[in-house]
Amino acid sequence: MESLKYIFCLGETHSRHPALDAGSTENCGTVNSPSNKLLMDSEGVTVRIDTDAVYVLEVVNAAGIPLQTLFSGHLTVGEHYIGTRNVTLDRGNYLVLRRGNTIISRLLIP
Repeated sequence: MESLKYIFCLGETHSRHPALDAGSTENCGTVNSPSNKLLMDSEGVTVRIDTDAVYVLEVVNAAGIPLQTLFSGHLTVGEHYIGTRNVTLDRGNYLVLRRGNTIISRLLIP
């Protein structure tokens, strides 16, 4: 079974994007979120939610392969704090917030 990969095209609904196969992201447009919904500190991640829904917060590597799920469940409108004290977050990976297969926001782990 092939590993699921996510390309960082905010707002697009893909688990695989043709640009991944071509080794290019030129068809993706910008990957910068105008209003970042993820804020990270030394002990956790604040997630800003504007629509009640089921969300997944996960760590993915630079190739877009999910490494671990930090949260999966229903969130209501507002800010929510997800603790990461007992989680190893390696530099160069990304935190990705998604609703279904739609990437809502992503943040490079410093």
